[in-house]
Amino acid sequence: FTLINFLNRMNWTSEEIVERVRRWNDTSPKPLPNSMITSQLRYHIGGGTLPGNCDNVNYYKSAGPSGGLCHPDEVCSKFKVNNPISYPFKLYLSRQKDKEDKEFVEKARGEIFKCNKCDKAYPTEKSLNMHYGRAHGMSEY
Repeated sequence: FTLINFLNRMNWTSEEIVERVRRWNDTSPKPLPNSMITSQLRYHIGGGTLPGNCDNVNYYKSAGPSGGLCHPDEVCSKFKVNNPISYPFKLYLSRQKDKEDKEFVEKARGEIFKCNKCDKAYPTEKSLNMHYGRAHGMSEY
């Protein structure tokens, strides 16, 4: 009942969780009895517990025929994701960082200010001056 716990912690509404879990059960090769689904929904939607960490063998690694629910990707390794609750937030941060990097490159296509110490490029003179102060202990180039 990892799915119920996860969706509950991600602030899904009770109705959304019930609908998603029932749909999951309907498409499962071995559907669970409705009484079991109902009791688990009542428990987890009422508060439940935080899900176990990704490396918990009994919680994620052994579940299901595909060898588990947890399949680490580059977000997990780059941001050291230990718990599935933190994954969506880390994924969001990763996408924001990529977006900022792309915006930086687009700005840099215009006028470029280069550091004469380490050869890094900056889109504005102000950002270059900030770099000098932080990286080289100088106030201006």
